[in-house]
Amino acid sequence: MKENRVKEALEKKNVAFGTWVQMSSPETAELASYAGFDFVIVDTEHGSFGIETAVSLFRAIELGGASPFIRLPDDNKTGILKALDAGAMGILVPGVSTKGEAEDIVKVAKFSPNGFRGACPLTRSTGHGIFQWSDYVKWSNEETMVWLLIESPEGIENIEEILSVEGIDAIALGVFDLSVTLGLPGQIDHPYVESKLSEITKLAREKNTDVVRVILDSNPGQVAKEAKEWIAKGCRIITSASDRQILSQGYSENISVLRSL
Repeated sequence: MKENRVKEALEKKNVAFGTWVQMSSPETAELASYAGFDFVIVDTEHGSFGIETAVSLFRAIELGGASPFIRLPDDNKTGILKALDAGAMGILVPGVSTKGEAEDIVKVAKFSPNGFRGACPLTRSTGHGIFQWSDYVKWSNEETMVWLLIESPEGIENIEEILSVEGIDAIALGVFDLSVTLGLPGQIDHPYVESKLSEITKLAREKNTDVVRVILDSNPGQVAKEAKEWIAKGCRIITSASDRQILSQGYSENISVLRSL
């Protein structure tokens, strides 16, 4: 059974780096993995594909050596089960706003006695039945991660209660969505937005919960600047631009140069 590269990186280097794939291209996912990221998040919330494509992307990510994670479209019980059965090493669930929602997500993601995840010995994550069931259950409860995306004023209001839920490995800061819900759409650098993110990060680290900082810029210099800043604040998991963002920027810059000739 595979090691979770995020857990490994946090133990050895104290920080883990990841990226996103939103396009239904196994080759892009494979490339991102080979580039050296610890994990790649398959985005099924904003990507135009479902679980069947996600499985192909998982395989490509594994081939490159990174761990496949998945951002789900919601906290649907069946969606969480299918993602983990398909081989996701971690789930990122969006829009979590209450302690009750957090508790339900953990219960669905973990086998007994940690939760009540549906059990089947014949799934991709069990090696299609090759792995010993008792070993697999222990491995899954220990290695697969639960990340929650906090992106609303209600989620911020209830953050202490959410962080008290056992089984949450990390919270992610939905900076763009948060700016919208705070009445500052797109102003991700606004002092109020930044202050809220800093407060959440500090509180989470005090509760021994990791924080995922989502860097939206794709300029390498800005990525390095933001990563350094948030690592200093206590974030140990950093993600950079998605496949769409990197490709759109690259194509735009190239055609801009050509049109200027």
